[in-house]
Amino acid sequence: MQQLLTVEVIYRFFGEPLYLYGLAAVPLAVLFLWYSRVRRRSAMARLGDEELLGRLTESVNSRGRRWRSILWVSALAMLIVAVARPQWGTEVRVTEQKGLQLMVALDISESMLAQDMKPDRLTRAKLEMLELVGRLRGDEVGLVLFSG
Repeated sequence: MQQLLTVEVIYRFFGEPLYLYGLAAVPLAVLFLWYSRVRRRSAMARLGDEELLGRLTESVNSRGRRWRSILWVSALAMLIVAVARPQWGTEVRVTEQKGLQLMVALDISESMLAQDMKPDRLTRAKLEMLELVGRLRGDEVGLVLFSG
């Protein structure tokens, strides 16, 4: 019963809760960063004298590198939570749609400038669209231009 409540709560607060399984990648990222750090230190130790390496790497900001890793892992976790679409509260709204939603595609390539009719094809298409829009009262019209 307790598990069902938890699942119900998760589904209530997230639009796509299955993406939360991606949070399993966060500990993997931490493990990867830790392993990279261990390998880096091991490779540095194989290079030679620790004192010399310490002087050569003084300019490397280890605290900055650590913060960068923390921010990277935090960003990964926040991105996964964002993809799960967190939601708070509900409000039911009934809306009434009036009219049509219409999309018109218009070819604007050079072939539309052919003079095989008066006016040319492009001008005629524009006039037809203006007439169509004039007849549509309260409707939504979109225009897609293409060429080629």
